[in-house]
Amino acid sequence: MSPITLTLASNDVRQLITACGGEFACIKANAPAAIASIGANLSDILGRLRAEAPEADIIVTGMWSSFIGAFDFADPMIMGLNAEISRVASRHRARFADPFPVFNPQGDPDAELAAICAYLRLCTDGDSHPTAAGHAALAEIVFAASDYARLR
Repeated sequence: MSPITLTLASNDVRQLITACGGEFACIKANAPAAIASIGANLSDILGRLRAEAPEADIIVTGMWSSFIGAFDFADPMIMGLNAEISRVASRHRARFADPFPVFNPQGDPDAELAAICAYLRLCTDGDSHPTAAGHAALAEIVFAASDYARLR
C-alpha cells in the first residue's frame, strides 16, 4: 500500500507576505482570502486526484509556522490555514497530517523556538526546509495520519 501525499500552500503564503511587503496589517487583512484561495485550489486538486484514483489513500500535510520573532502573529493564521486544509481534505476522503503541534508546540515560546530550530534549517542556514530531524518528524506525522499502524 502506497499513499499519495500532497503538500501545498507555502508558496501561496510566501506570495501573500511578499505582496504585503511583510506588513502585518496587510497580511492579516488579506489572510482570509488567501486561505480561501488555497482551500479552493486544494479542493480542485483533490477532486482531480479522486477522479483518477477513487480508492487511493491520500494524505495532505499541513503547514508549520516558521516566522521566528512573529509566532504570536503568525501562529493563529497558520492554525486557521491548517483548519481549512483539514476541512477540504476531509471532504475528499483524504487524511490530514498536521505538523504544527510538533513543529510549533504552543504555550512556551522558548520550546517553540527550540522545535523550529531543531526541525528546520532556519536557525543555521536561514532556510525554512526541514532538517534530517524535521524530515523524520514529518514521516512520523504522516505515518500516524495514515493509520497504517493498524495493519501491523
